[in-house]
Parts: sequence; C-alpha cells; structure tokens
Amino acid sequence: MVINHRDRDEEATLAEVEPDRPREAWHVRLRTRLEMLPWAVWAGPLLALFTLAVRLVHPDRAYEIHLDEVIYRSMAVSIGEGHLPAMPGEAPFFLHPPGYFVLLAGWRALVWRGGDIFQELYALRGLNIVLGAVTAWLLYAIVRKVANPAAGAAAAAIFALDPFALRQNGRSFLETAAMMWLLAGYLGLLVLQSRKGRNRWLAVGTGLLLGLAIVTKDFAGVLVAIPLGWAAIRNLDLPRRTIGVVAAVACIPYSIWILIVVATGHGGDFLNSKMIGLLRAIGLRQETGFNAEGPPVAEVLSRTVHLYGLSYLLSAAGIVAAVGLLASRRPDARLLGLLGISEVAWLAYAVLFGTVEEQFLYFLLIPALLTVPVAWVEYGRAMLRVGWNRQAVAVLGALVLLLVLLGGAVQWALVRQRPDDGWRRAVAWLEGNVPPGSTVVVSSRDPKGPTVDGLVLTGYKVTEWHSPQARKVSRVRWVVIPSALVDDGYVAMTPTDADQIRAEGTMVFSSSSPTLGRLEIVRINRGSVSP
Repeated sequence: MVINHRDRDEEATLAEVEPDRPREAWHVRLRTRLEMLPWAVWAGPLLALFTLAVRLVHPDRAYEIHLDEVIYRSMAVSIGEGHLPAMPGEAPFFLHPPGYFVLLAGWRALVWRGGDIFQELYALRGLNIVLGAVTAWLLYAIVRKVANPAAGAAAAAIFALDPFALRQNGRSFLETAAMMWLLAGYLGLLVLQSRKGRNRWLAVGTGLLLGLAIVTKDFAGVLVAIPLGWAAIRNLDLPRRTIGVVAAVACIPYSIWILIVVATGHGGDFLNSKMIGLLRAIGLRQETGFNAEGPPVAEVLSRTVHLYGLSYLLSAAGIVAAVGLLASRRPDARLLGLLGISEVAWLAYAVLFGTVEEQFLYFLLIPALLTVPVAWVEYGRAMLRVGWNRQAVAVLGALVLLLVLLGGAVQWALVRQRPDDGWRRAVAWLEGNVPPGSTVVVSSRDPKGPTVDGLVLTGYKVTEWHSPQARKVSRVRWVVIPSALVDDGYVAMTPTDADQIRAEGTMVFSSSSPTLGRLEIVRINRGSVSP
C-alpha cells in the first residue's frame, strides 16, 4: 500500500482502509514528494522523445549492415507478399517465430517507397528506433511503480545513451521488439500485483503482451515461464487463478502461428527447424555464436570493452541486484529479481554449453536497467536506517548516474561521427567500376550459409570459390575480402585464402570501418585465371 508523504499517521490510515487486517499483513511505502510533482507524469514521454532523438542521428552510417538485417528484410518482403517468411527461392523460415517479421512487413509498407538495398535497410531500422523509444517509456513506468520517479528517470536516461542498447536499437534485430513486449507484459503483472489479481481483462491483456514477446523470440518464453511458475509456488501477491489466465493467454499467439504452419502443410519442416533450434540451445549443435567456430566469448568481450564497457558493467551489476531483490520483502521487487535471475541462469548455460551471440546481451542489459535502480532505492533505505546520511546517499547515486550518462554520451558522439558503412562504399565502387553481371567471389560458402556481401550484390553473379583452382576454372576477376571477419573466423574464407587471393591480383578498393576493419576488393590478374 502506498500512502502520501503528508499522511504520517500510518496506523490511522490503515485502520480506516481495512480495520480488521493486522498491521503486519501490510507493506507500507510512503509516497514521496517527487511522486506528487507534475514532472513525474510527463517524464515518461519526454524520456521516450529523448531516446528517439539520439537514435535518429545518422542511423544509416552509425552501424554496419548486419547479416540478420538482410535476412529479416527478406522475411518482411515475403510476409508482405502474403507468404510465410522465407528467403527468395527457399523454403519457409521457421528458426525464429514471425512476430518481428510481421511488424517489419507493416513498417516496410508504411515507409518504403523505393531505392537501393541499402536505403531500404536503413529505412527498416526506423522500426527499432521507435520501439527503443517505447522501451524507454516502459522502463520509466516500471521502475517508477516499484521504486520512485527519480529512479525511473535514471533507468530510462541510462538506456537512452547506453552504447549496447543504441547498437541493438540501431539495427533491425528482433531482440528489441521481443524485450519491448516483455516489459509491457511485466508492467501488466505489476499492476495485477497491486490489485491482487482482481482485474480479469487486465490479466488477459498482460498474457497477450507476454505472448507477443514469445512469438517474437522463443527465448522470451523462458523469461515468462520461470517467474510465473515461481509466482504460482510462492506468494507474490498474484492469485494462482490470475497466473493461470495470464499463462493460458500467453500461449495463444504462438499457437496461432503453429496452426497457420500446419494448415499450409509445413508442419514437418517446422518441427525439424524447432528441433535444430533446440539442439542449438542446449549445445548439441553449434552453427553460430561464440561456441561455434570463431573467437571465444571472453576474447570478443575484451576486444569490445572500449565500445561497450559501460554496458558490461551495468549487466554485471544487474546480476548482483537481481540476487539482492530476491531477498526483498516486496513482491513487486522480487518479481523483477526473478526476471533478472531467469536471464542470468539461461545465459550462463548458453555461454558454457549452448548457443550465445552478442545480441543476447540485450536480454541481460534490460533487466539490469530494472533491477539496479530498484535495488539502489531498496538498499539505499537500508543504508539510511543504519546511520548513513541521506544527502551522502543521494550525492553518491547522482555522481554514479552522471558518470554513466557522461560515458554514454561520449561514446554516442564517437559512434555518430565515425562512419561504419563499409559495405555501402564497396558496393558503390563496384557499381561504378565493374560491369553488371560480372562474377564476384564473396567470403562464405556452404554450410556456413549467406553473408552480407552475397546478399547485397544483387547486380552480380555471386560465387563462393576460394581455392585458386576454382577461380581459374570459373575465370573469376573480382573478390571481396572483409579482413576483420576473415581474421576472426566469422566467415568461411580463411586468412590463408585471403593471402592467396591478394597474391593473385591487385587491390583496387580498400576502406576501413569499425565493424569490418579493412574491406578490400581484389582484381585477379588475367594470367592468374587462365585455364
């Protein structure tokens, strides 16, 4: 129960509200003066607008085109044409559920009016920029409800400038949409907690939001099932009947997707894809991620600490905060702690045995933006009770917040002023110097699958012949080498392959970008390719 700051007589207030209930059965929190100020109402939308504004600065060159963006664009096109999500000329794609692809198809229909592949991909990024702004608003609303408006504003402001959150929202990754739906569902759960689960329609709406998160990314089901299961066993001020309604409705969106798949005759393909996904999740099949070929997670984190160090520190603090909140006497704080612990447990397994990719850090970062501010308020009050000075606690919190925001702002400025668009520059050079229809060797081959260069070179015959013999037979003249991806083992072309290609020809184009390192185009000399 929340009592206004000026209502100092808690006993009288409680006796007036429910005289037969013992004082020990209540959890009382005084509503602070901050919560009664008008700015607390407007802070959410203002922080959302700020989040939107910082993401709208150079969205085209701030982050290099990622393979997933090209693939997801194809899924959106397929859905927009009335088909199941699929790559051109291939069978339907069932590895991920279609929630994000449906959103992307709608956004594409709304904003796309023609242009080249890069202009289209940059336009599609606008969806996640908007969803990122909504995420900031939800962070504010949740932390405000559990802690206070100042803590909510801190959470949203940190998110707005967090380097890794900016990266995620700046590309067409499905994690942004999944986490937005998940946060909206958790806000519904918190409201249900405060109402003791008495609003059935709110339970239905909450379940639907959580279901949309699951039908956007399967993994969100873990972040729904574990906290709801624990809430059904332990007292979190959520009646089991309410939990049952939420859980049942959360299954509906994915069930509809399965019915569509079966009705179109693809049930077997769907089951096979999900089995592959399950094997990847538990680590019995490694195709992508840090446990597949390529550098280990510790090495990648050490290489990117100068870019995302603040995000890594915040995520680590979120683990500690989540554990601390599990011991809280407040059910709403424990619910957020369960969300954080659920993510930590799954990611720990994925790092050790399963499939984990950089994008997964977003599922650790966002819960940290909930648990860290709430834990600070919770344990800040405990610090006051043991004799800490109120002003000292406030100054310490403000100083930490200022340093985090300043670090985020500096990193944001550096990223925005340094172009990271090597693929676009390379394709522009090819289009200006190489006749359409020419054969171009790219950096991947089966079974690794497609890479960005193979998907954006739409005007050329794209091949994947890396050996000198194959190039001689095919009379190849042009080869694209993304040096950073080759050196790190993210593509099938090896460093030895790249050195052989450079020895056979002349480098005619080179550009540097933060993501790709040095991107080269090599023209194979005529004498090297004669049969």
